[in-house]
Amino acid sequence: MGQGLIIKERSKEDQRRVGVRLTEEAEKILSNAPGPAKGILPEALQALPESALQALDNALLEVIEQLRIRDNNYADRPLSDL
Repeated sequence: MGQGLIIKERSKEDQRRVGVRLTEEAEKILSNAPGPAKGILPEALQALPESALQALDNALLEVIEQLRIRDNNYADRPLSDL
């Protein structure tokens, strides 16, 4: 996928200098990419004390470990039904 997204151009004034720019396709891809996190959740996280953030981080690591144990019997069930 990464091919054809950047164009290399030599400087007209100094042929030793090479610049790069995005193609139109790359600009379209970037325009659809999510931007920096904004809103209520980042603000709430910033307001938490360091100890709460560390506890949250540890809990999320445990959740991620559980996600690695896959049971295809539940693949089509919403979390609310579990």
